[in-house]
Amino acid sequence: MLAFPAHAAGPIMGFDDQVAASTSKGFKKKLEAAKSGNAAAQYSVGRAYQKGRGVEQDHAKAVQWYKKAASQGHVKSLYRLGVAYRKGRGVKRDYHQSASWFKKAADHGNKKAFHALGYAYRKGLGVMRDNMVATGWYRLAATKGYAKSQYALAKAFSNGIGVKQDHGRAIHWYNEAARQGHRKATYELGLIYQKGLGTRADPTKSISFFKEAASLGYRRANFAIGDAYRQGIGVPKSAERALEWFVKAANLGQRKAQYAVAKAYLDGYGVPKSYSKSIMWLRRAADLGHRPAQHLLGNMHRRGLGVALNYGEASKWYKRAADQGHPPSQYALGMMCLIALGVPQDYKKAARWFHEAAQADHPGAQFALARLYLSGKGVVRDAVHAARLFEQSAKNEYTKAQYALGNLYEKGTGVSPDYKRAATLYRLAAEKGHSAAQYALGLLHYGGKGVKRDYVQAYVWTNLGANKGRKLKRRNDPVHLVRDFMAQQMTPKQIKQAKILEAKLRKKLKLAKTR
Repeated sequence: MLAFPAHAAGPIMGFDDQVAASTSKGFKKKLEAAKSGNAAAQYSVGRAYQKGRGVEQDHAKAVQWYKKAASQGHVKSLYRLGVAYRKGRGVKRDYHQSASWFKKAADHGNKKAFHALGYAYRKGLGVMRDNMVATGWYRLAATKGYAKSQYALAKAFSNGIGVKQDHGRAIHWYNEAARQGHRKATYELGLIYQKGLGTRADPTKSISFFKEAASLGYRRANFAIGDAYRQGIGVPKSAERALEWFVKAANLGQRKAQYAVAKAYLDGYGVPKSYSKSIMWLRRAADLGHRPAQHLLGNMHRRGLGVALNYGEASKWYKRAADQGHPPSQYALGMMCLIALGVPQDYKKAARWFHEAAQADHPGAQFALARLYLSGKGVVRDAVHAARLFEQSAKNEYTKAQYALGNLYEKGTGVSPDYKRAATLYRLAAEKGHSAAQYALGLLHYGGKGVKRDYVQAYVWTNLGANKGRKLKRRNDPVHLVRDFMAQQMTPKQIKQAKILEAKLRKKLKLAKTR
């Protein structure tokens, strides 16, 4: 019969148990030294309590030991107390106390404290916000080789925050940080060489930096590489390679990349079209708060693409994005409230959502809100305010608003009558194919209102507006009757000129030729 060692009869300790026992034993030795007044040991005990190494994690006890060490001038403990008060760990959060401890550590030349003070002055945490002072602290830490400060100093020079903008110096400090493996600095160098900021653009070098940043685990770099393949910048244009990098970033949880993958499956970019896969990626991005993904999910439920048509579900996704200040979703939700699509009809809510989007200069929302003010639905009727909103939308090249505003100037509604202004606005909309504007412009030319009386122009624009969307065989159409009446008053030469001009305009407008 085999004889086993005596200790084998008890439980055999696993590797993790042995490490824990060893760590606990090490902690006890440090604790003994700390109790005897050794500052370094007191700091070590504080770190052990902070990290939960060899002892149960306890931030309050960590602070107590840091204070004991700090009272003896232990520099790292001074810094750790600054961190504790900034984050509110083991003590009540107090930015003033935090800055005070960082200053004490900085007085001893601690580079992390330099950086912490730079951040405090940058954000105004416990001190008066001052970008120049912040940059000064960053510079002190950067010259000591602290990568985070080198990156922060580079950002300051890049954006001209606290210092005069200097892309050359920004590149220098980004390089210093990148040499130490700073992911963001490496990525920023990729952007700099891609855009040619402060140096000659070098797409190949840009890709090299992006790939280095990606290898360091920086998600945005994966997306940047995918975007480079999508556009063919620094690499051969390739939908498949673009998608490959987008998927890498998407799997790392980057919302923008998840949205790009969703769009690829929706449009068949580099992969066969797949509504189901598109929706899967859209949901991932949407659940992380990506507003365009939430909006697109709303569109897909509204149109029944890859999912059952569901206006209620569409409105939910629009609202999630709208609540985050997404103008297109605010406009879409306003339209659903306006026409009772998936939600009860509510002009007041429609007006509120249109107002939110209009504030962000959304031309469609400005137009829709103007119409509500013109009709007095959901708001107090105000033709003057409606005209202002149409004006804003028209300036944003919104065709319907250009026509609507022209109509107000022609009638003198909410504005002083001005045929010349009306003709200008009608022309803007007419040249973009708006049939009602074309017809209205033709009538102004016929009557010589705001423009020179010109039967050729009158006939051409009226005919363009009359034929778009109308069947020529329809009898007694007043639009066609007006056009035909104009033709009866024209000479054969004018008719010929009109047909030549109309052919040119139709080519420009890409309209179907009149049969």
